[in-house]
Parts: sequence; C-alpha cells; structure tokens
Amino acid sequence: MRRALRRIGCVLGMLVWLAVLLLPCLGFVLAVQGEITWERSRFSQDRLWLIRESDQRGVALSDTRPVGRTDADEVCTRTYVTIWLWSQGSIDRIGYCQCEQRTVNGDWKASRECRLP
Repeated sequence: MRRALRRIGCVLGMLVWLAVLLLPCLGFVLAVQGEITWERSRFSQDRLWLIRESDQRGVALSDTRPVGRTDADEVCTRTYVTIWLWSQGSIDRIGYCQCEQRTVNGDWKASRECRLP
C-alpha cells in the first residue's frame, strides 16, 4: 500500500513539474500569436489573449458556455471576461449573455440578450 502511494505521489509530482516546465512555452506561444483559443463546440470556448494597447497592457481570459434550454433553432450562451491590467494592477470580471437563432439558410444570427444565471 505504501509503495503504491509513493508511486502515485511521484507521478503527481512529475506532472506538476512538467506543467511548470511548460509555462514558458505557453508564454512564448501567447507572445507570438497574441491569443490561445480552445473551442470545444460551436457555443463553448475558452480564449486567453494579450492586451497590447498603448496605454493599457495585460492579459484577458474569456469563457463562453451554453445556458438554459438549447434546441436546434436557438442557443443562449453566457460569456465571462476576466481582464488583468498590469499597469493598474486591477482585475475586472464582466459577464454578458446572448442568444443566437438559426436562420433559414442554416447560419446563426444574434437574436436577443438574455439574463445571466
């Protein structure tokens, strides 16, 4: 039993160490591309990007998820955007909700706003 716990601890420690070693790679990709996007489906995605304005610099993270009832003709999504500005040392979190409706030709079009859950 002790031996198995020791092995699990070693594996977890190696995974943490690998994550620490990969952080510079993540920073390099972010610096070169300006953003990293992970899209799980049409209506579910995460996005990390750099803010490179002349008077504001920082990092922003947004996550979009479907909310409420979804059907073939209308989907409502909620998006939270978290912004870290280095110059001001502030963290802001903004949320909004929007519904999209399928058009006759199969495209999606913004239809209405919805309330955040």
